[in-house]
Amino acid sequence: MARKEKKDTDWEGVEREYRAGQLSLSEIGALFNISKGRISQVATEQKWDRDLSAKIKAKAEAKLNDSLLNAQLNDEQKRSDVDRVEAGAEAVAKLILEHREDAAALRSKAKQYREELDECGDDVHKRTSTLKMLAEIESKIVAIEREAFNLGKDSNRSQSLGEFLESLS
Repeated sequence: MARKEKKDTDWEGVEREYRAGQLSLSEIGALFNISKGRISQVATEQKWDRDLSAKIKAKAEAKLNDSLLNAQLNDEQKRSDVDRVEAGAEAVAKLILEHREDAAALRSKAKQYREELDECGDDVHKRTSTLKMLAEIESKIVAIEREAFNLGKDSNRSQSLGEFLESLS
């Protein structure tokens, strides 16, 4: 039996939830005591867009994880969630370790540029160019390390040029 739409339906609230894309039409309908068909009808009439990027990203990650796990597990293992979690964790850990190795290699390159900077002498153009490369590498290193060591954006702090150059040696 279809629910009757209230005359005082909070359509702004319905639109907000619809556009957010976090809830299904049924869930939105339950919140506002209207049918999902009516929500769909109004959304079409008023040309509401849904932000489904989070759901798309989650679905893509699930597909990637399934693909990765299916390649690593045999048929017997695919039946066990414990094995699936273990294989997934192992693959993620391997990738993070590779990221950490990449960051270390990049730090080594930055050290080479630091040595070049010391050898530039009074050549302002060369010093400026080398310093620019150092700054670019450092920003890449920080980004890679933050991701590889699971450091959020909240832990971001500014670094003085002196600290930056000191960190390269």
